[in-house]
Amino acid sequence: MSLEISSVGEEGSGNRGFPSKCRCGRDVVIYTSSSKKNPGRPYFRCPTYQDDHLFKWVEDCVYEEVVDAIPRISIIDSEVNNAKSEVARDC
Repeated sequence: MSLEISSVGEEGSGNRGFPSKCRCGRDVVIYTSSSKKNPGRPYFRCPTYQDDHLFKWVEDCVYEEVVDAIPRISIIDSEVNNAKSEVARDC
C-alpha cells in the first residue's frame, strides 16, 4: 500500500496506544507505507480514510504504550518490594 500521508495529531483526543476503532466506529487496519519518504513504515488507518479519520504511526503507538506502562510498573515494583519485606520480617 502506498500513501504519502502525514500523521494526524492524536494529542488531546484520548486515543493513546494502539487503536482498534476509528472515531467513525470502523475497525482500523494496519498498512505498510511504500512511499519514498517512509518506506516499510507501518501505520494504522481507518479503511475509509478521510482527513478527519484516524491515521497513526505504529511506533507512536508503541511509545505511548511504554510511557503509560511506566507508572504501573513502578507500582508493581513497589508492591513486590513490600511483599519481600513482609516475608523477610516473618522469617
